[in-house]
Amino acid sequence: MDEDVVAPYLAGSSLRRQMRNLFLPRYSPDRSTTAKPLRAWRPSSTLFTIWLGVNDIAMYYGRNPDPRLPTVPLAQLFVSYRTRVLELYEAGARNFLFITVPPFDRSLKFPADGEELERRNQLSADIAAFNARLYEMAENLRHASGHDGKFEDDRDSQVQIHVFDAHRLYSRVLQEPTAFEQTEGIVDTDSICEEMEM
Repeated sequence: MDEDVVAPYLAGSSLRRQMRNLFLPRYSPDRSTTAKPLRAWRPSSTLFTIWLGVNDIAMYYGRNPDPRLPTVPLAQLFVSYRTRVLELYEAGARNFLFITVPPFDRSLKFPADGEELERRNQLSADIAAFNARLYEMAENLRHASGHDGKFEDDRDSQVQIHVFDAHRLYSRVLQEPTAFEQTEGIVDTDSICEEMEM
């Protein structure tokens, strides 16, 4: 998101900073500089994938593990999120893929019993609220841009907005790892194995 809304996990890694310092100066065809973009891309065939939320939820939204840090209302996070998406649109982006937050509340860091159970339940609720807001934002962007997420603008380009439900996929893998070829050898998703211990 924006560093003035949520401090990034790594300094300088906020979405706003990445866009303004890395993407826009190097790749935006509508930059204020006359230099050619480092790499040409076409709005009709370039997919802009955005996967945010894990650190925002874990550190700043809802119950904060560090009482010295402020909590940030979910609505404020999504004002920032939408602003960044619209900046990408202004730079020529027309195809967007948003990815939901996976169920990291099921991480072994948060046992399903004992003192961490309350934190795990709160994280689960926070993740659900974040993902619901993500779907709502995508739907609002679709309606703002016309019907079914497509519209014609002055550049004769169509906008496509999609959401991939990583939460659903990860939840299914954790519930039933043998249902997938890639995870069929995993028999226990609820405890730490020796190889993972440090």
